Amino acid sequence: MRAITLLLLVVLAGCAAGEAETPVFIDDFITRSTTLACEPAPAPSARRSTITSIAAHGDTSFLVLYGEDREVVLLGPDLEVRNRITLDTAGPAGMRMPTGIALQDDSVLVVADQLGTKLQRFDLHGRHLGSIDLDFAPQEVHRTGDRLLVTPFVIRNYPQSMLFTVDRSGEAEPLSFPTVRYRDGLVNTFANTAQVATFPDGRIVVTHLLMVPFARVLTPTSPAPVRLPLPLPDGVHRLYGKVPTGSWTEGRADDVLFATIASAADPATGDLLYLTKTGRTAEYGSEKAIIRVDRELHYLRSHLLDINATRLVYLAGPQVAIIATTNDELYRCPIS
Repeated sequence: MRAITLLLLVVLAGCAAGEAETPVFIDDFITRSTTLACEPAPAPSARRSTITSIAAHGDTSFLVLYGEDREVVLLGPDLEVRNRITLDTAGPAGMRMPTGIALQDDSVLVVADQLGTKLQRFDLHGRHLGSIDLDFAPQEVHRTGDRLLVTPFVIRNYPQSMLFTVDRSGEAEPLSFPTVRYRDGLVNTFANTAQVATFPDGRIVVTHLLMVPFARVLTPTSPAPVRLPLPLPDGVHRLYGKVPTGSWTEGRADDVLFATIASAADPATGDLLYLTKTGRTAEYGSEKAIIRVDRELHYLRSHLLDINATRLVYLAGPQVAIIATTNDELYRCPIS
C-alpha cells in the first residue's frame, strides 16, 4: 500500500495548543477502490419513517430505530423482521427523543433518550425495565461485554469526554476520550460526534465525525487510549486543518473534512470499517466510500458507493454491510 503522509502543524481554534499531527491520506484512492453492488432491501416499517439509528447485534442480526415513530425493529440477515417494539411517548417509559439503541444480554433493549437525558430499558415485548439517569444528553449507546458505552451530544465544551461507560449499577463514568473545541458551535458539536466500534476482545475504537482524521483505540490491557491516524481518501486532504469561518452550516458540508460518517467492527477479523467521503461529487451529492483497515488501522481496501449512505452496520456472518441512506432506505451490500 502506498499512502500520502501529510505533515502539518495545525493550530485548532479553541484548543489548548497546536500540535504536530501526521494524518494519512490514501494515494490513488479512486482507482484502487471497487464499487459495491448494493441491493435495496424491503422496508421493515409499514410507514415511511425516518431511520434514526441502526446497530449490529451479533454476526447476523441488527436493530433499526425509527425515532419519530418510536419504533425499534430487530432484523435477521435476510432482513426478515424478528421482533418489533413500540416505545411509549409519555409516562415513566416515555421517550422524548430516542437517538440510539443497543441490545444487552440478547434480551434487554437499551434506548438513549437525548432530551430526557437518560437510558430506557425494555424487554423484547416492550415492557419497561427501568431507566438510567444521566447528567448529559446521550447520542448513541453501545454494548461491550457487560457494560454499556454512551456517546454524548456535546454542547459547547460539555461534557469533556466523547465516551462514557455505564456499569450494571447504572453509574456513568467518563473514559479518556477528550473532546476537541472549536469556536463555531455547530462545528464543535459535529466534530465531537463520536463513532464507536466495539470488538469481542474488548477493544474500542472511537473516531470523530468531522475535522479530526485520527482514531483513539482502547484495549483491556492499555492504561489509556492510543491515538492513531485514520486513513482517508487523497481527495479530501486539501480540507485537513481547514477550520470553517463565520457561521458554518450543514449546507456547507463540502467545506469541512469528514472523517467517519459511521463505523462498524468486523468481529471475525478485528478489522474496522468506516463510511467517509471521497472528495468527489456523485449524482446523489458528495460521493461516499467504505474503507477497511486492520487492527493497527493500516489500509486494506476500499469500496465506492452509488447510494447516499448515512449509516452503516456490518454482519460478519453473511459478510454484508447494511446501509441506510438519506432517503431512509436500507441496502444490503456484500462486502469482504
